[in-house]
Amino acid sequence: MNHLSAKRASVFCVVSGLAVLSLAGRLMAQGRGPGSLQPDVFITVALHHDTPVARGNILILPSPATHATLAARGNGGATAAVAPSAAANALNLGTSSYGVGATYAPTTSQPEAEEEIAADPSDTSGQNLVSAISDFSQPSGFNFTKWALSSTGGASWSESFVPFNSGTDQLVTSDGRSWNANSDPVVAFDRTGNVFLSDLYLAVDSFGRITSEGLYVSTDTFSNLQNGNFGRTYRISANLNNKKTFTLEDKPWITVDNSGGATSGYVYASWSHFTGCQNKFSIFIGYYLTCSSDVLWLAYSKNHGQTWSTPITINPSGQNGAIQGSQVAVGPNGQVYVAYEFFGSGSQRQQYLSVGTWNGSTLSFAAPFAATPAFNDLNFAGCSNCTASYRVNSFPSLAVGPATTNNSAGNVYLVYGGQASSTSTAQVYFVSCTSSCTSSGAFAAPSILNRFLSESE
Repeated sequence: MNHLSAKRASVFCVVSGLAVLSLAGRLMAQGRGPGSLQPDVFITVALHHDTPVARGNILILPSPATHATLAARGNGGATAAVAPSAAANALNLGTSSYGVGATYAPTTSQPEAEEEIAADPSDTSGQNLVSAISDFSQPSGFNFTKWALSSTGGASWSESFVPFNSGTDQLVTSDGRSWNANSDPVVAFDRTGNVFLSDLYLAVDSFGRITSEGLYVSTDTFSNLQNGNFGRTYRISANLNNKKTFTLEDKPWITVDNSGGATSGYVYASWSHFTGCQNKFSIFIGYYLTCSSDVLWLAYSKNHGQTWSTPITINPSGQNGAIQGSQVAVGPNGQVYVAYEFFGSGSQRQQYLSVGTWNGSTLSFAAPFAATPAFNDLNFAGCSNCTASYRVNSFPSLAVGPATTNNSAGNVYLVYGGQASSTSTAQVYFVSCTSSCTSSGAFAAPSILNRFLSESE
């Protein structure tokens, strides 16, 4: 979970890798050790500062008005302001040049975070887009997921929050639950024009303790969203009680099988499932959250997100407590790919991939394998002028291409940030596989994307 916002700077606890905001508003962040992994739950507090302040895994985000904007909310229809750029820029990648045109603002409020966007594969003109954003403008002080829609290829947008009760100022889901905040939005389309928006939902008490949480998906058609809001928000997985020790969902991703085959239309969600979580209290720092371990889960829906399978564990047990940042994608033959990052000792990281195949009604995943060499997590080495620490990660971004002459299952691509060593510069790495992408040896050595960009400038 990223950026849970608290309006009351003097009250909220918080939490990630034992990062905490005390009752007096003081910040303390303890880094994540090699032997433990905590959920990325972030409470972002808007204080009276002129510049952002970052300490460890906590970010204090000011707005131009020195506080989160308490704008009136509507359930949709308002057209966002448009801010075209003064001139187009040219981006040169190798021998091909791509024009970068005007810049448009999909939303009217700020600050925003965790932006995701998807295009409608059923729209041959390429004009239908839906974006999802974590928005910080709520009067309650918590962030709600906002979605924005464009039928003009991004030249104009309408915006709305996911369903909430304006009387109670709480988010609502179709199982009758009410929630204080949600986070980590991801959006996807299927080939018949259905939109799927997954995100995390959180309920907290007056002390800032998490009382329930869950991963949900909102669904509707693009045509309905042009004149309304998501009609249903279905539960994928949730902890709905207030036990002393509980589970927690984090870092979800969602995709749809658009292969046109027997499994076309199936929806997949992957996420980190934390166990042994507790709300703890210290007289020095207030309430904070700890979790003992985590596993990587995947669930699927065969009925457009209405009901979901029992989660499948993707990672081997030896990696429990040291995995995060999964993404799921589907190839042209219906194979399911899940990429994630493994946290080794110290700051060592490695990207893993697992491939799932349907056998009748059963989806089975092969043992994950390392798709990249080991590398160092980002630490911005050499930044001698940096006065603040920044939240960074090396999580993979995954894509599977269409069938080719040499690879009917589609080429597989991974992009991630990292460093060759703790003292080297940060790089953007690109890894590809063009045939039989089911083992480590099938993936090429990483290329450095930012090197090519700088050489072409």
